[in-house]
Amino acid sequence: MIPTILSPGYFLHYSKEPGEYRHLFCGPHQVPGAECPNCAKPLLRFFSFNTADPRLQALQAIAPQLHLLNCWTCNLVQHPFYYQCLPDGSVRLLQYGIGGTVTDFPYPNYPRHFPGRFASLTPLTPDEQYIIELLNNNDVNYYGNPEMAALAIPTHQFGGEPWFVQSWDCCLQSCPVCHGSMRFFASVCDLCLLPQGFVDDRYVQMIFTLCPVCKVIGSVVHCD
Repeated sequence: MIPTILSPGYFLHYSKEPGEYRHLFCGPHQVPGAECPNCAKPLLRFFSFNTADPRLQALQAIAPQLHLLNCWTCNLVQHPFYYQCLPDGSVRLLQYGIGGTVTDFPYPNYPRHFPGRFASLTPLTPDEQYIIELLNNNDVNYYGNPEMAALAIPTHQFGGEPWFVQSWDCCLQSCPVCHGSMRFFASVCDLCLLPQGFVDDRYVQMIFTLCPVCKVIGSVVHCD
């Protein structure tokens, strides 16, 4: 098993129903400090989690809200990106790629934010987690098995062990504050509420890691 911040993990889905804790998927935001230093616009918010949810009890000491953030229209996404969660709900950017601002990438008329919904957390079953681990270890051939094949496609996941487009070794990050190893936090795939997706590539995957001691979130991007 990989070092993960939460086990078992959860598949993330968007929903019209707010749920008790009102986790959020995309949409505009006003997270203090979450502005792209290259593009001078708010970072894309993929998910925001309310740590008052008892399922996220292990994360309550980090911040009241945990945000998955990045920017697709500049060099920030081309390099490992780190930001720190502060007690008041704001973030502080620590390390990022500089420059490279564009207006027509990943595709023309790229939005400043994506349509928002509430987010729901669906626990991975033990069987699903076991299959994902086998897939990551190349211990199973999923061709001809629809259930396994469905799990071998990037999806939105929080905690647990996700299917990796490349491998966990390619996602390893060290905390820029304490230099310790970071744990798997979440996986974000291309799916959203626009038909083009985030980047119009089903096999692009953004992996988020977390240092719970320093309250630092990191992210890297991989594709098949």
